[in-house]
Amino acid sequence: MRSHWTSPTIIRRPTIAVLSAAALFVACDQPAAPSRPGGGVLADAQSGTVSAHGSGTVPGQSCDLDVAVCNSGGLKFSFDFSGTTNGTDVVPVVGKWSASDPVTNVQLEFTGGRATVFPSEHVLQILRQTCNITTADGTTLVGGCSLTAQDAASNGGTDLICFSGFAANGSIQVFAPPGICPAQLASGNINID
Repeated sequence: MRSHWTSPTIIRRPTIAVLSAAALFVACDQPAAPSRPGGGVLADAQSGTVSAHGSGTVPGQSCDLDVAVCNSGGLKFSFDFSGTTNGTDVVPVVGKWSASDPVTNVQLEFTGGRATVFPSEHVLQILRQTCNITTADGTTLVGGCSLTAQDAASNGGTDLICFSGFAANGSIQVFAPPGICPAQLASGNINID
């Protein structure tokens, strides 16, 4: 028996690619705000939330100047920041950051402060801000601190961090080879996007 398909239509691979690209283009060509129920794919990437979260351990040093004791070892840290992007690559964020040495009990606290996220580089940065340094006896003094963290794992690399905090009662800082900052994490995870 003869097929009723006498002249079948053959769709070649280049045609499939063009049709797929056209379908994707039509799906993405939506207004900045949904104009119909059910949403759809929105092409507006100019607004949204930027966040920076991380915790872990990194090689470093702390000193309790009240009792003249220093320790070189693993420093624990955590940070949590978020903000709204305006479509630029420099996004102001607000949040908190802390670091501590379990041996000397020196602690750094940065709360409610401002920082900057560079989304395309997956970097969080705090430069020359005010923080509290607390030593083992419970003395808390205001000092200065800085932090740089990079979510390099998002691009197949290793997460990096560098921070320091100094006050009259103590200090806490990350070790890094001379001239190289940030240092690799000993353990933990950083997510910045």
